[in-house]
Amino acid sequence: RAALPTLAATGAAALFVSHPAVFVIAGVSLALLLDPRRKPPPAILLTIAAWAALFAAEYFLLLRPLQENDYLRSHWASIEDAFPRFDGSIEDGLAWFPKALIAALGNPCGLGPGALGAFAVAIGIAALVLRDRRALALLGAPLALALGAAAVGAYPFATRALLFSVPLWFGLA
Repeated sequence: RAALPTLAATGAAALFVSHPAVFVIAGVSLALLLDPRRKPPPAILLTIAAWAALFAAEYFLLLRPLQENDYLRSHWASIEDAFPRFDGSIEDGLAWFPKALIAALGNPCGLGPGALGAFAVAIGIAALVLRDRRALALLGAPLALALGAAAVGAYPFATRALLFSVPLWFGLA
């Protein structure tokens, strides 16, 4: 409880200095809200509501106008395999997700060959399923949210845009 003001302030500041911070903050929020062992206290709920309000303000004032930025759109389009492509078939689009996850292990994470890194992460996920599902939610939710953002074309899931995920991958491995 003593760390809550620091967590709240850090999360609020992070939203405005790091675009992918929203994935981490939303992941932390989901892990706190969905913990079946306890009901979140009102202070946690207030912190999450404040983060949501700040993100909404940032989105409408700063991020939404970026959708019309030609430079940003062309840059993201130039990043190979940063978004799923559903124009061919639904199967092709869905096949992108595991490929993107394995590719992220090599760049930006540097966990070596994709299969080796994927094996290490799979072992880590299995261990967390058995021992600490809350930690799994804290580590996995930001990655799942970033994948979802890529699926709707809102954020690239590749290379430098995934630097925020390196500690999450190492936590899973």
